[in-house]
Amino acid sequence: VIASVVAGSADIDEDAGALVVVLAASLLLEVVILLSAVLFSLRKYRATWADLGLRWPRRGGWWLSFALVFSGLAIVYAYFALLSLAGAEPESAVPDQAFENLAPLILLAVLSLVFAPVMEELFFRGFIFGGLRSRWGTRWAALASGALFGLAHVGSPGTAYNAVPIAAVGAVFA
Repeated sequence: VIASVVAGSADIDEDAGALVVVLAASLLLEVVILLSAVLFSLRKYRATWADLGLRWPRRGGWWLSFALVFSGLAIVYAYFALLSLAGAEPESAVPDQAFENLAPLILLAVLSLVFAPVMEELFFRGFIFGGLRSRWGTRWAALASGALFGLAHVGSPGTAYNAVPIAAVGAVFA
C-alpha cells in the first residue's frame, strides 16, 4: 500500500521510490522470519543456534558446500532450459528498474546477497526442516521444507514458475 502511494499514478515496478519501499518490506520480512525462528525455537523450546544450523557440518567436508551450490545451479539451469525448449519465456521476478537506480540496486544487493541467504537458511533449513525431521524423517521433512521454500518465493502469479526449481533446491539443501 505504501509503495502504491509512493508510486502515485506510475506502476510500482517503474518507480524507484516504490521499489525501495517494496525491497525494504522484503528486508523486514526476512527479519520477521528470523525472529519467529528465534522466538519459537531458541526462547520457547531452549534450542541452540547449532540446532538452527549455525555449526560446522557433521558430515562431508569442505567440498559438500560446493557440491550443494553446483547442484542447486544445475537444477535451476536445467529447469529453465526445459522451459525454453517448451517455448515458455518466464518474466523476471525483479523489475528492470531495480538495476537502473542506485537506491533499489543497493537494497536489492544487500537483501539478496546478505540477508536473504542467511535468514532463509536459518528459517527453512534450521527451523522448518529441523522441526519436521524428528517427526517425519529426513526425506519427507526435506520435501516439505523445500516445498514451503519454493512457495515463499512466489511473489506474484507471473512468478509461480519459480516454485518448482526453488523447491527442488530447498529440498537438496535440506
